[in-house]
Amino acid sequence: MTGLITLLGHLAIWVGLYAAGCVLAVGLLLGDSWPLRGMLIAGLTAVGTYLIDRSGRLDPADLAAHPDRAALMIRFRPVVRGLALVMLGLAMLLAAGTSLAAVLVVMGAPIGVLLYGHRRHGVRPKDRLLIKNGVVAVSMAMMALILAGDGRPVGATMMAGIFILLHVFADAMLCDLDDRQADADHGTRTIPAIWGEVTAWRLAVVIGLVAAGVLMIGAILGLAHWSTALLLGSVPLGATILIRIVSRARVKDLVDLAWPLAILLAAIGLAI
Repeated sequence: MTGLITLLGHLAIWVGLYAAGCVLAVGLLLGDSWPLRGMLIAGLTAVGTYLIDRSGRLDPADLAAHPDRAALMIRFRPVVRGLALVMLGLAMLLAAGTSLAAVLVVMGAPIGVLLYGHRRHGVRPKDRLLIKNGVVAVSMAMMALILAGDGRPVGATMMAGIFILLHVFADAMLCDLDDRQADADHGTRTIPAIWGEVTAWRLAVVIGLVAAGVLMIGAILGLAHWSTALLLGSVPLGATILIRIVSRARVKDLVDLAWPLAILLAAIGLAI
């Protein structure tokens, strides 16, 4: 079972579910709805984009941290790239029937990730402290808002966007835990590599509390229903704490999978 989870993680399936979870969270916050088309676009785009990145030129830090994933990508590179193009093509077809902004999201995602990982003068954007996680958080939040928050009131949209941004930032930071030694050895400055594992976990919990606080303020201001704010504020935070309790290593796949499961659990709770 662990091997299957790892294999699907290598193929970015959990990342795709994570992106779909972000869209669902925005849909629940802004209208108590399941934006299924947007979730599918986000999932396909995320998987295709990550596969393009992972099947490209191998980063030394990624190679050191994930040799099994690197070996898989090298061995099946043509197949992986073909799968990536199929995923992005399907996302583009769905986006074309949605909006121009959705099309731009699908087109911009692979371009952005290539620029994000491009090395110029020895330092890439993803090598810089905070920028590495910040770029991922901003990109994911913008995608979720475009695919599920178009035309919604500004205040509610800002609340949802901040909530997603904070959680994605914290989760991206935790995903760096598995790579912290390789990142430190190859000049990629991450919070776990610079400040350590304990600090990263503490920050993740604090950020989760702040994200929950944003939803509570939103509920007070009438920007979200109390039940939605309470469930979406507490369940993902509880998932982060649970991962901390049950796993101290190889947490990336767990973090990527915990978020969509937490949002799904909250959505089911709201439907009951």
